Amino acid sequence: MQIVTENGIINIYNADSLSFQRILLPITKSKSKNSEVISSITQDKNGDILVGTLGNGFFKIPLLNQKYNPNKIKQYHNDSPGKYHLCSNIVKKILIDDEGIIWIGTEKGLNRMDPKSSSISSFYFDIKHPKAPGSETDFSISAISKADNNNLWLGTRSGLVKFNIVDNSYKVFPHHLSIFRYGWG
Repeated sequence: MQIVTENGIINIYNADSLSFQRILLPITKSKSKNSEVISSITQDKNGDILVGTLGNGFFKIPLLNQKYNPNKIKQYHNDSPGKYHLCSNIVKKILIDDEGIIWIGTEKGLNRMDPKSSSISSFYFDIKHPKAPGSETDFSISAISKADNNNLWLGTRSGLVKFNIVDNSYKVFPHHLSIFRYGWG
């Protein structure tokens, strides 16, 4: 199965039938010109499609036998009630780890979604290069990679973060200071 995206539209290619199935996400227009942009997409072991956007949060699209029901699409955003809200509606990266936990990197932090209950936990990192006084604090997570059973590597504008998923501790590995001379970070 291949997935092609454009402006909130997902086209799923079925190699058996040599056809596409079109899914239109229930995206709302926002002040952000990129709110319809799909920034991250992956598929879980159940075949559900997980989609991150740059302004409309995160969508979970359940597929059953390669068919979808538009009424079953679930959206998670920073205004969602209770334990189902994200750090930010700007989602940069989605990763599913070996245990099926969904990790969502946003502009303002990291979210962990339990696949069974759909409850979401939030983690915020105060990441600032200590020797770059002009740089702003950075909470944005743009890349996520599984390091080992207990750790994730998080990519940020200010450097790498090693996040321990057991005790929620983290260590920042900042960029070399010379990178700040060029306005990065």
